[in-house]
Amino acid sequence: MIDYYAVLKVRSDATEGEVRTAFRRMAKKCHPDVNARRKVWAHVQMRKLLDAYEVLSDAGKRAAYDRRLGWQRNSQRDRYRERLADKSDPLSRAKLILYDLLQGNEAAAIACYETATAEDPTFRVQDHLDPRDWMDCTFLIAEEYGRRQQYVKALHLYEAIYYSHLAPLHYRHFVSEVAERIRNLCCRDLARSVGPAEAILYYERALSIGLKRADRAFLHKKMAESYHRLGECGKALAQMRIAFDLKPDLKGCQKICQKLGLDPRA
Repeated sequence: MIDYYAVLKVRSDATEGEVRTAFRRMAKKCHPDVNARRKVWAHVQMRKLLDAYEVLSDAGKRAAYDRRLGWQRNSQRDRYRERLADKSDPLSRAKLILYDLLQGNEAAAIACYETATAEDPTFRVQDHLDPRDWMDCTFLIAEEYGRRQQYVKALHLYEAIYYSHLAPLHYRHFVSEVAERIRNLCCRDLARSVGPAEAILYYERALSIGLKRADRAFLHKKMAESYHRLGECGKALAQMRIAFDLKPDLKGCQKICQKLGLDPRA
């Protein structure tokens, strides 16, 4: 059924006068005479407006229409979600969080997740869902936290997947994607927003996952830069030597090498 209230842009309790006013207002915008370049579109819109006005301006037709519309809306209710939302046990909450995430309702999922963790700090979706489901759920929660720039929360969740002994079995096709998310969070989003001492901890965190030699070399270079800012030139020099051992042609090292008096070719 077409929602005639939406067509006329009125509330379901609009009076007859409000329906008439809305029809006239919409007709002025959609009439073919004022849409010369969109004649077909205008005729279609006018037909919808006329049908909506014919029904909603007649008390008998409107009452019958409201009954049919109510039945349709009731049949379309998401009863599965309603059953989950009515419960507060951990299993139902975990299922509800995953369901909302898969339906694209991230705001509701995060709200439910934060309520669950606030009421029970030990709450984890992995304790209540099958391995692939909890990994999908955790990945999507982390992704949403990343979009919200809550990077520390996102990092913890990605690491929960990466370091799970079940990941190679149930999530093997996505483990490399998780590792990339961890690397980007540590090196780009988190290390850049903190001081050099804390940045080093994030670089070390990224180094603990399986990265390519070039990525590891880049991280050691970043650690060298952080150690230099801390005045620890010996440690900075050691990090740069590790970086060049991993990738002798590492780019972007001129400044830090000059500061350390290091010749990459030596």
